[in-house]
Formats: sequence, structure tokens, C-alpha cells
Amino acid sequence: NYGLPIGSFAQQTTSYLGAFLTFITHDVVTSFNLVYVIGTLASVLLFYVFLRFYFKTWPSFIGAFLFNFAPYRLINLYIRGTIPEYFASVFLVSILIFLYLLFKKKSKGAFIGLALSVFGMILTHPMNALTGSVLIGPYFLFLLVQEKNKVKMLLLTIGAGLLGVLLSSYYLLLLLRDIKYFYYAIQEYPI
Repeated sequence: NYGLPIGSFAQQTTSYLGAFLTFITHDVVTSFNLVYVIGTLASVLLFYVFLRFYFKTWPSFIGAFLFNFAPYRLINLYIRGTIPEYFASVFLVSILIFLYLLFKKKSKGAFIGLALSVFGMILTHPMNALTGSVLIGPYFLFLLVQEKNKVKMLLLTIGAGLLGVLLSSYYLLLLLRDIKYFYYAIQEYPI
């Protein structure tokens, strides 16, 4: 896409997962559908796990069922066909889970899990990392208000988020390095 006035962002997670599945199935349509199935199952199961932290089995099951059939998800699946945006819900919910485990259970692995979830979210759909903050931010503040050692947990959470951004910077750094091609195209061929 050199020469276009804007950079082209490829969503790494779904692109590579789809390519791997295409290598196995030798059918693009099947791999496309399998990526949707994997995203659906993973996000619904993770949302059920998250709800189980606060509710009993049946309310959590009903919540996960309703989450699966939310209008936003149905539009992304059946109308828009946006695999990365749909798949990003896996990492959105896993961020919530690892925040809970970090704050409530003081799990050592939650720091790495949170960093990897941020990493996955950025590589799957960078814009959903921003829009997801509307859910992640208030939940983080909810957990932080209940915490006795606020400064330590704040630093741990920021550190995990920065580690996730740092891990995903391999992609961002290459994009910034190649941005000169996009910039020159704007000067030579104004819109």
C-alpha cells in the first residue's frame, strides 16, 4: 500500500491464525469460518469465567449466552464481517480476567497474563484497545478503590500494560520506519 495517503494496518493475530488454518485446510472460506468459531468459543468461555468470579453458574451461563448474541457481535459477524474486531473481544475479556486475578487473587501469573492480553489486543485490533478502555478503565478503578495497597497495584497494572505495548512494538516500530513512504506520497500526490 505504498503511495496511499494513510498507512495500512494489518491485524496480526487474525491474519496469521487465518493463514495457519488455510495452510491446514487448503480452503480460505473454511479458515475464515474457523477463525470466527475460535473467536466465538474463546470469548464466550472467557466471559463465562469472568462472570463466575461474581455470580453463580446459571446467571453466568445466561450472561455468556446473551453476550454471544449481543447486537454488536451479530452485526460484526453477519453484516460487517470484521474478524479482527470480533476476535478482539477474546482479549478484552481476558484483560478483565487478569485484572481480577491480579487484584483479588494476587496471582503472580496474572501480571504476565495481563501483559499478553494487552499484547494480543493491540495486535488483533488496535482501535478496540482504545474503545475497550471504556469497559476496562472503570473496572480497573473499581478494583483499585477496593485495594489496600493502591500504589503497588497501580504500578503493577501500568507495568503490565506497558510490557504488552512493548511486546507489540515490533509491529509499531516497523510501521513508523516505513511511514516515510506514506508521507512522501501525500506531498507528491495530494488528495
